[in-house]
Amino acid sequence: MKQYIQCGKLFTAADEAIYERMALAIEGDRVSEILPWESIPEGAAVIDLSDKFVTPGLIDGHVHITNRPEGDNSVYYATHTQAYMTLVALRQAQADLLAGFTTLRDAGGNDFIDIGVRDGINAGLAVGPRIMAPGKALTITGGTADSQFNPTIQGDCRLGIVCDSPDAMRAAARLNIKYGADHIKIMGTGGVVRIGSTPRASSFTMAELRAAIEVAEEHEMTTMFHAHGKRGILNGTLAGVTSIEHCSQMDEECAEAMAERGTYFVPTMIASARMAEAGDKLPVWMVDKAKEALERIAHALELSRQYKVPLAFGTDASTPLSPHGGQAYEFELITRHSGYTPLELLLAATRTNARMMRWEDRVGSLEPGKFADICAYDRNPLEDIRALAEVSFVMKGGMVVKRDGQPIAALA
Repeated sequence: MKQYIQCGKLFTAADEAIYERMALAIEGDRVSEILPWESIPEGAAVIDLSDKFVTPGLIDGHVHITNRPEGDNSVYYATHTQAYMTLVALRQAQADLLAGFTTLRDAGGNDFIDIGVRDGINAGLAVGPRIMAPGKALTITGGTADSQFNPTIQGDCRLGIVCDSPDAMRAAARLNIKYGADHIKIMGTGGVVRIGSTPRASSFTMAELRAAIEVAEEHEMTTMFHAHGKRGILNGTLAGVTSIEHCSQMDEECAEAMAERGTYFVPTMIASARMAEAGDKLPVWMVDKAKEALERIAHALELSRQYKVPLAFGTDASTPLSPHGGQAYEFELITRHSGYTPLELLLAATRTNARMMRWEDRVGSLEPGKFADICAYDRNPLEDIRALAEVSFVMKGGMVVKRDGQPIAALA
C-alpha cells in the first residue's frame, strides 16, 4: 500500500536545497516519488509531518555495537557469553536507530557478533538499523585491538586479530570475509583507550597494509583505518585505504595527501571529548591521552576544511562514556571547534557517508528508488545543529519506529 509523508521542510541531501510543502510517496520499503502536497491523491494514507524538518535517515560511519561504553572490553569479552553480548549489541544498535541513525558502519568487535546482529536484522528477526559489518579488526601484537591480559590467561578475548606479517594480514582479511564481513578494519596506530599504547606510533609496514587492502580490493570492499599519528595517517593514505578514523595528528602533508587521493576523514571528536571530560571516572593516563587527541582533532578539522579532505561522520560509540544513542553531540562539537557549517555536517552524515560506504544507490539521500529511511525534527538543524539530538520521527525502510518522540513498543 502506498503511503505519503507530508513534509513541512524537506532536505533530501540529493542537493543542498530546502523544499517546502513537499511530500514523499512510499511504496513498500522505498521512496517512489517526491511531489507537492497538492498532488497527494484524495483519501490516501498520509503521515503528517507538516510542522517538521525532514531529512534522510542519518548514517554513523564509526560505531562499535559489540563493545560497551564502560570498562575494559577485553574483560567484558572474557566474562560474558556470546548470547549475552549479542543481545547487548542489538540493544545498542536499536538505540542508534531511535536516535535517527538508520545506517551504521561498524568498526569491529569480538566473535563476529556484529555480523550476526546484521544478519538477524536483515532476516527480520529483530528491528534495527542497516549495518555494514567488518568482523574483527586487524591489529599487531600489543596493538590497540589486542588484549591486555597477562600471558597465563588464554582464550580469544581480543577485540581483533593479531597480525605481524603480510601473510597474517591476508589470512585475517580472508577470515573476516569468510564469515560475512562487508569491509575490513585495520588498526594503523596505537590508541587512546589501551594502556601503554602510543597514539603516534605506526603499527604496520607498507607491505603488511597492502596485503590486507589487496584482499579487500579483490572482493570490491572498502577499508577503514584507525590512525592518530602522522606516519600512520600517511601510510594508510598511500596504501589506499578508503577512510582514516580519528586523524588527531593530521598535519598539512597528511591533509594534502588525503585530499589528493579522496581519502575520507572520520574525526570521531566525541570519543576524545567524553574521555577528556571524565575526571576521576577513567584512569589518568587515558584522560591525558584523550585531552591531547581532542586538542589535535580541532586542528585536524581546520586542515581538512582548508585542503578539502572529504569529511565523513562517525562517533566511535561505545568508547568509554560514549553510549549508543547519544552520538548527535558530535555535530555540536565539530561546529563549535571548526569552521564546518551545519549543512556540511548534515551532508557528511547522509550523502557523503553513503558514498564512503559505496551504498549511495540505497541510502544517504531521499530519491525515488532509495530506501525510505527518514527522520524528522521539530526544529531546523541548519539553524541550530543541536536539533539533531532531538529526533521526533524515525522511519526505516517504510516502517515507522519512532513517532512524536516515542519508540514503538517493540523497541521500548
